[in-house]
Amino acid sequence: MTGSGNLPCCYIIHVISYPGSPQILDLQLGVKKGLQLADAQGLVSIALPAIGAGALHLSLGDSSRVLSGGILSFLVQAPRSLREIKLVFLEESTLMSYFHEMKLEFVPFVMLEEYSPLSSTNPSDDDFKLVPLSQPDLEECKADDEQIFNSPPASPTQFRVYGQNRPSIVNTISSMRQFFASHCASQKITHKMVPQITQECWSSLFKVAIHHEVELMCNASENGITVRGNANDVSKVVGRVWQEITRLSEQQSDLERRKLLTKYVRWNFILLDKEISIKENISASLEDAYNQQCREVRLFVQNCEFKVDFNAMTVFSTRSQNPPLRLSRRMATDSGIVTPDCWNPQPCFPDGGPIPVLLVNLDPSEGEYRQVFERFFNTGGNGNILTIERVQNLCLYTQYTTYRQEVERNNGRSGYNNQNERQLFHGTKGCNVKAINLQGFNRNFCGRNGALYGNGVYFASNASYSMTYATPDSLNVRRMYLARVVVGFFAPGQKGLLVPPPLLQHAPEVLFDSVVDNVTNPKVFVVFRDFQCYPEYLITFKTTA
Repeated sequence: MTGSGNLPCCYIIHVISYPGSPQILDLQLGVKKGLQLADAQGLVSIALPAIGAGALHLSLGDSSRVLSGGILSFLVQAPRSLREIKLVFLEESTLMSYFHEMKLEFVPFVMLEEYSPLSSTNPSDDDFKLVPLSQPDLEECKADDEQIFNSPPASPTQFRVYGQNRPSIVNTISSMRQFFASHCASQKITHKMVPQITQECWSSLFKVAIHHEVELMCNASENGITVRGNANDVSKVVGRVWQEITRLSEQQSDLERRKLLTKYVRWNFILLDKEISIKENISASLEDAYNQQCREVRLFVQNCEFKVDFNAMTVFSTRSQNPPLRLSRRMATDSGIVTPDCWNPQPCFPDGGPIPVLLVNLDPSEGEYRQVFERFFNTGGNGNILTIERVQNLCLYTQYTTYRQEVERNNGRSGYNNQNERQLFHGTKGCNVKAINLQGFNRNFCGRNGALYGNGVYFASNASYSMTYATPDSLNVRRMYLARVVVGFFAPGQKGLLVPPPLLQHAPEVLFDSVVDNVTNPKVFVVFRDFQCYPEYLITFKTTA
């Protein structure tokens, strides 16, 4: 390195060419050493000419490989100070030739730019859409009741009353008012999600109210909505309002689940054997699609389309002519969650990632089998047990354990010695077993067998209760889970509950953890969070016809 003389820079770094015909590898090494010297001396930027294309008479292709090979070799380790490398050419035609040649050499960096929407941390890049290829575009699906928004509101009806004298007219008007009053109704809806309703949703609800000629009033400070008008129309509008509240509640629950999910399962794309993390919200959506056993999905981010193939574990940019990038799915095993000592080692895929679900058939001679066996028969279970399998799902278990620890911390502050976790039974159909083992218990199935205490997942302390819901197949084989459930503080359940009732009157946002059939002696428990229960053991048994 020397001074710059009269050139408009601080230093000049000289690369020596060896005598004889130029060797590309030697020149690449010279470029690498020169960049390392600039970085060691604390330089921030450097300009490189078309090394080898002058007196050494290298072709433009070879010269471009000298520069690209030297730069890539230098960038194997992150520079300490050097932030900008400029390539300077005398003619524009030479620039374009180098551009096309070096684009092939710098494919990883070109691809990184193409896939940057997946990993960008810009807060404005959160909007995206994921569409399974086996389903139609979401834009093609529209609700039928949205057509009423285009209907003009009906004009009011006027009555003129004529009679022989004033008393007869007054009596007639009074009778009419009584008749109309008997058909009018007022209903108030109170829910914590009322203040969360967006302006766009309010606009839609008001259009529905105008269409049905009812009065819609909101009191956000009291979490209340009042609907007044004809009884039939009030009922329709109230139903629409509850649809919106239910949708918002499900969105909030899904958001909480996604935040928890991204702490333990992360998706990455692989570039130059380096794993680059995909944004958390996209990673959670990919995990959902993966758990739903989708083969392929389309991902739209920042006006860019990507195709994800879960079978090949690749992602492909539709605007790219380069091959797809490999995907990796990583479970965070360093979260501090300790799996039970009885668990078998979880087998792994060839890329090192653990297999999501492992079913371990328990030996009838061992204590773990006997504990489940005795619990089943001592609480009213009957039939011939075929197998008892331990369900090992690291992702579900980590989510469940984290939630249990949070509930134990929160409830421990109350000063009560509460049994926050219980082992409970859950009967189901054989067709649901694979989904439960992979995704856990799904609240979307609630109500199919009755929802007397709320729209959640039902568990029982006695196997005799769950026998009713362990539907037999054609061979009279039934399935029942002995699950771990975080019940925490519980309240009486009632039909139509979407979430547990408030625990504290002065803090309505603090809810009970679950609801039960009888607070004094509970036999049935209902939970409303997907990660509040873990399918620990699967009992397969057979009954007589």
